Amino acid sequence: MDLNYTLSDLTTFHVLCIPLEISTERFEYYYNILIHKLEVIPYELVTFYKNSPRWILKDITENSFQTGSLRLKFHQDSRTSTSSHLQLFKRFSIILGITENPSNAIGAYESLTKIVSEIDRNILTKLFCFESNEQSIRVEKTNQDFIPFPSYAEPERLINNIEIVVVDIVSLLMDELGRYLKTISSFEYQITTSWESEINKACKRREGRRLKILGDVCLLLNCLDKASIYLSEALSTQNKNGDYLWAGATSESLAAFFHLRGLVVRAM
Repeated sequence: MDLNYTLSDLTTFHVLCIPLEISTERFEYYYNILIHKLEVIPYELVTFYKNSPRWILKDITENSFQTGSLRLKFHQDSRTSTSSHLQLFKRFSIILGITENPSNAIGAYESLTKIVSEIDRNILTKLFCFESNEQSIRVEKTNQDFIPFPSYAEPERLINNIEIVVVDIVSLLMDELGRYLKTISSFEYQITTSWESEINKACKRREGRRLKILGDVCLLLNCLDKASIYLSEALSTQNKNGDYLWAGATSESLAAFFHLRGLVVRAM
């Protein structure tokens, strides 16, 4: 993703749309429908799992994300752009493949997964398959990342269907984000030396990095107050333990946050 991000990107989930076996004109048509849904309100979210890990998001934000909004920003194919693995707001959270009447739907999905493997780590990958023939609509029960749409539907109905699916995808994103936070809490860095000092150093750095990730997640969830607390604690911990690469990334997040907060205060 382009490193020349805007301040609003701090609180935005980025969605990359990739054309697969579709003309430029038709891709633009579906892309323009997608960008109708740029915001999801938490009460719209759907629960797919009985024990959803989404509760972790409520815990780290002290339920404040429930009262805000989840913002989306759609991008067209930009595989050659650069992103940062240290900044969540500079990475694509969702990658959507868009195809229409593909000669081989499974092949189109395989092409998408190959493209995704060349992009920085994302959280969710889905393939939107638009079909013009009612008889050819197939639900791939073995592949939940394959989402068929009837392109013959009336425009208003098609827009409504896509917006419903986007809410479902954001719901899944929240579950995966909660699962990700759960894993970093128990993540163990690989130690290549038996020296106790090196092990202690890695353990101390882990906490600063964990706090930084929590801060970034709170930014994405538009929970600015909690984000500033986590990021400030992360920076203090990282500087104390000599984790200067991550401290630089945390400083960037904080600087952008304070600038954004200043703009918000002035707007009020």
